[in-house]
Amino acid sequence: MFSELIIAYLFLGGCGGGACVVAGMLGLLADGLDVQRGVGARFRDQRGSKYRQFFSALLVAATVALMLAIVCLLADLGRLDRLALLVLAPLENYLVVGAWALVASLVLCATLLVFWQGRWRFSLLVFRLVSGALVLAGVVTTLYTGLLLSSMQAVPLWHSGWLPVLFVLSSISSGLALTLLIGVFSRGGAAFGSVLGALTRLDALVIVAEGACLGLWLFSAWAAGGGESLDAPLTSTAAAALRSVTVLVGGEAAPWFWGGLVLVGLLVPFGVEGIGLGLHVTLDRVGALLRADSLALKASMAFSAACVLTGAALLRFLVVSCGLPPSATYAALIL
Repeated sequence: MFSELIIAYLFLGGCGGGACVVAGMLGLLADGLDVQRGVGARFRDQRGSKYRQFFSALLVAATVALMLAIVCLLADLGRLDRLALLVLAPLENYLVVGAWALVASLVLCATLLVFWQGRWRFSLLVFRLVSGALVLAGVVTTLYTGLLLSSMQAVPLWHSGWLPVLFVLSSISSGLALTLLIGVFSRGGAAFGSVLGALTRLDALVIVAEGACLGLWLFSAWAAGGGESLDAPLTSTAAAALRSVTVLVGGEAAPWFWGGLVLVGLLVPFGVEGIGLGLHVTLDRVGALLRADSLALKASMAFSAACVLTGAALLRFLVVSCGLPPSATYAALIL
């Protein structure tokens, strides 16, 4: 069974990777003239300071999440020589690729953080290239853990093509929630009210896609077991698949699945962001609420973000704990 440290690693790496994707995309979509003016003034002018405050906070949050993920991985490995073997290993498995993606994401976050602080001047083209590279590194970071688990044929619950997609959607939603939280509470957030409003609606759509993918993932695991009852004669693989699905939706893990992941992690934030904010608050109105320092907006966004992050953590906990992992330990498996 994977340890609690690995579950934390999966969550933090996904959250940090999702924040990298969002930060990189916002960098690609940032107004070029504003960026160029900001570079000239080292982001100390009125408009540039808003960019500096918002992007710096987002990049710091992504960096902290990625660094904590690496700490959890190191603590689980237990020995530095295993880390050296992991870093020096050829790019032939998902974990090695993922480890390098984490490092690349950290380096790119640090590079853009220095840029937004006005300490390192880039041309607009270089800035766009670095932002695009951050998006790519973030996507790989969010994707590889799902690919790693889905490649393990010995664990039927994990051996599904829908699991990597589910992890990516969960990570992107976590990154969006973190971005919205930073935008609402940062001093520079009011300048990007329409952007934050658009991100709110985008997160609601991602949550819908995540819920659909969650259902497809469970259906694929159930179908892998033949869709039969556990009382029917089954192969060991089919029985393991059905047992995992049964534990999730109707067994001892069902309260965590339905009450935690589905209700708290998906339905509540969709209600807040999609129904509450997305339909009733215009994009310009979000900016006005931010400038007015609306307590209701801050409370609703903080609550929604907390629910999304809780759901992301529960997803990884349930995926790991309700599978039937092989007898080899995690370190032995990868090294």
